[in-house]
Amino acid sequence: MSKAFKKVAKRNDCFFVNGYKTPGLNINTMTADGLHLDAAASKKLIEPVMKLITKSN
Repeated sequence: MSKAFKKVAKRNDCFFVNGYKTPGLNINTMTADGLHLDAAASKKLIEPVMKLITKSN
């Protein structure tokens, strides 16, 4: 699905961060239910987003 999401983000001129390639984030173990990120994982996922936002300003 990440390839499809990446294409949609690109087509809509949006940021895309692949959680499976985010340093320190292990999607397989950092979820309460196997799908939704826990607090620690959410923090890891937002770090590259913040870097992208900071670069764009």
